[in-house]
Amino acid sequence: MIEKVIEYSIRNRFIILILAAALTVLLYQGGLTLGAGLVKTALTEPMLAEMTATGGTLILAIGLNLLDLTAIRVANFLPSLALAPIIVAVLQWL
Repeated sequence: MIEKVIEYSIRNRFIILILAAALTVLLYQGGLTLGAGLVKTALTEPMLAEMTATGGTLILAIGLNLLDLTAIRVANFLPSLALAPIIVAVLQWL
């Protein structure tokens, strides 16, 4: 009988933690999705192409780091994902 009471209390604690984690993920991913939907209207095809190229380069750098071939600090280059479409916009405007 006591085992059932302990099992029930532990299960309830885990359910609360799981629901809290699910809510956090929902808010985070939902915010990213809504933000991407808003930004999508402002980005042109060349801007998306440059962002894709920049992201591919960052993924290549991560791979080189995993193979211990280099020691590139990839996080320092994350602003380049936002800078690439801005540069394309300025060059198209000129």
